Amino acid sequence: MGWASPRELVLLKEHDVKVSCTPSAGCRLGFGSMEFGRFPEMLEMGVAVALGSDGAMSGNYLDIVRQMYLAAGATKSQHLDATVMPPETVLEMATVHGARAALWDHEIGSLEPGKKADLAMFAMDGPEWRPVINPLANLVYACRGGADTVIVDGRILMESGVVQTIDEAATLSECQRRAEAIAARSGLGELAHPRWPIL
Repeated sequence: MGWASPRELVLLKEHDVKVSCTPSAGCRLGFGSMEFGRFPEMLEMGVAVALGSDGAMSGNYLDIVRQMYLAAGATKSQHLDATVMPPETVLEMATVHGARAALWDHEIGSLEPGKKADLAMFAMDGPEWRPVINPLANLVYACRGGADTVIVDGRILMESGVVQTIDEAATLSECQRRAEAIAARSGLGELAHPRWPIL
């Protein structure tokens, strides 16, 4: 949601509307959603503001960690205040608020008894994790997605960086083949060529 008016903020609160903040799409497409979205105000009012990417074609990536960085950084820049949108807040947007927005907060979004065991574990031995004073700050400001191990509902989907459920190399190859075919059939391939020669 972008360009929210004061009246719309009140309506969001009154009707328990769930909002999605998609910083990469706003930056990529020039929507002004981070500048005029009023996400800190929504959060302060108790509105569920989830964090997302708005799809690979408009946000260009689906990396929730990069989305956290953009949400935090763009909001700080807009407000000229480094204390706005701290790491804890954007992590809650990516987890607790995301579950609330999907109406699944009774099942996922936080580590609590009775909820599904959904975990993303990061190896903290890389340079982006040094020094570690506040690990949430390292995650939001210095890292990118690419958890070491991912568990969904107790099932290991990725372990030590290797996807366990599909043939990742074959899937990526198939994605490339299909994208090239779609670009050729639609005529959009010519529009997407880089302006510089690629060697």
